[in-house]
Amino acid sequence: MAHNSLQPTPAAPGADIGRVPGGSLVSDLFWSLRPRQWTKNLLVFAALLFGQRLTDPDAVLRTAITFVLFCGLSGAVYLVNDVADRDADRQHTYKVRRPIASGRVSVRAALVAAAALTAGSLLL
Repeated sequence: MAHNSLQPTPAAPGADIGRVPGGSLVSDLFWSLRPRQWTKNLLVFAALLFGQRLTDPDAVLRTAITFVLFCGLSGAVYLVNDVADRDADRQHTYKVRRPIASGRVSVRAALVAAAALTAGSLLL
């Protein structure tokens, strides 16, 4: 059977497809940051291992701050992306449930949160 590119494709098992309606604004904003994707940012800790600095408290602290920075900045990018893609996401079988596409998080709230995360991350 041929795949019709106009039909939405089902998400892969374990895919980040959004949340069901009903969360609080804080909860919806948090999940819009895609915390499941933050595991990729753990790679910054590899520098401690390969640089043989696992026991250096200053290096560990700086690496932890870098991890938090990366998470904040990547979350801000996800928020801006969700704002930009909200109309297309509303047409998608799964993405329509995301907080911004569904309207549970306003464009203004998402952009204010993205700006705060960006500013906070850059000032850190």
